[in-house]
Amino acid sequence: MGRKKSRSQSALSSPGRIKEFEDLYMGMDLSQNPYADMENPYVQASNQYAGMTNPYANLGNAYEGMGNVYSGMTNQFEGMENVFEGAQNNWADMKSQFEGMENEFANIDNQYANLKNQYSGMENRMEEIGISTEAADFAAEQQAQSRADIMSALSGAAGGSGISGLAQTLANQASQDARASSADIAKQEVENEKMRLQEGSRIDMLQRGEASKLDMARAGEQARIEQMKAQGATDIDKMIRQERGEIDRTQRSAEERMQDRELQEKARLGTLTAQEASRLDQLERGYEGDMDKLIRGEESRLDLLDAQGAYDLERLQRGEDARLQDQFLTKDWDMQKLEREGGMYTQQLEMDRISTLLQGALGASAASKSASATKKAGKSSATGSIASAAITASTKSSRPLKENIVKIGESPSGLNIYSFNYKKQLNMGNGTYQGVMADEIPKRALVHRKGYELVDYSKIDVDFKKID
Repeated sequence: MGRKKSRSQSALSSPGRIKEFEDLYMGMDLSQNPYADMENPYVQASNQYAGMTNPYANLGNAYEGMGNVYSGMTNQFEGMENVFEGAQNNWADMKSQFEGMENEFANIDNQYANLKNQYSGMENRMEEIGISTEAADFAAEQQAQSRADIMSALSGAAGGSGISGLAQTLANQASQDARASSADIAKQEVENEKMRLQEGSRIDMLQRGEASKLDMARAGEQARIEQMKAQGATDIDKMIRQERGEIDRTQRSAEERMQDRELQEKARLGTLTAQEASRLDQLERGYEGDMDKLIRGEESRLDLLDAQGAYDLERLQRGEDARLQDQFLTKDWDMQKLEREGGMYTQQLEMDRISTLLQGALGASAASKSASATKKAGKSSATGSIASAAITASTKSSRPLKENIVKIGESPSGLNIYSFNYKKQLNMGNGTYQGVMADEIPKRALVHRKGYELVDYSKIDVDFKKID
């Protein structure tokens, strides 16, 4: 058996009552945009940075009047004298030690000049050789004696005529014998004289030759001795002069070296003095330049710090004014939005109430269809308007409203930056967004509405934007 309907249900399901609920529901003005007459609180907002002055505009160049500390430097080498300009030539008055040297051989006598020719007075001993007459005289005497003896002997034996012939014969024979004997004696005498003269001439030649050789030897030895004496004297004089010249050259060379060393040392000391003076001048001027540069740099740094401090202070002051203005305007905007969301919420409650009454009047199935269609049309417009308003004021940042959450970086203050998509049922549209998670940011940047945490991106250093 079916359950019996109660009185209240019967009253609600009466056609007149249903018509009343339908008229009431249809009489609701759902086309009116509750946000249409909202005022933009930022229209009257002033730019807190508009009148900001540039603190660096009047900064002066600290190095502009800086002088060149090296401009007045003097050349320390300009007045240096050439120390070798007055150097003396120690070899200029040097004399040749051999200039007055005498020729030791000039007065040597020719030892052969007074030699006598030992052969000049030699006599020709063959010149006095004559004809020997003794042999002829002796032969004549012998012949006369022989003839006399023969005549005397033969005169008694023969007559006068016979004896004369014989005597003549004998006389001739005796004469021949006498001549032969005489010739032989003469020959012997001549040979003896010749040999005597030859031997005398030979002995004279030997004596004269030996005397000449002795003269030549004595003269040669004397000449050699004189040459040795002259050569010795020359060598000694040459050695004395060479040694004197060597000593003079050594002394002059030593004086030259001493002068060179003195002048070189003088030049070196002059160069060192000039170099050191130049180095000290450079150090002094460089130190003055560095000090001037440091002072000017510090003044420039202090001016920059002063300007930067003034700029930062003004920026902080203007930023705080802008923040307070934004906070005030945001509060005003939130108040307007909350006021209109409250009206929407009240309207939605009235719609829910009417829908419930209508559902009870039409019955479960018919009321369900009618209420579903009505709520779908009404709530779609309301939800879209609420979501749009929420995005305009701030952004839904609670994790349950998002999907495909990926960390893509960090902000300068250390906040995590994510890419994400809103869930489809939020009707936020398709696409990928960049932002933060509400549970990771400071509380001062959070706005709590209807169970969700919204983020005020003006209070953090992360921009909310659509990236795809």
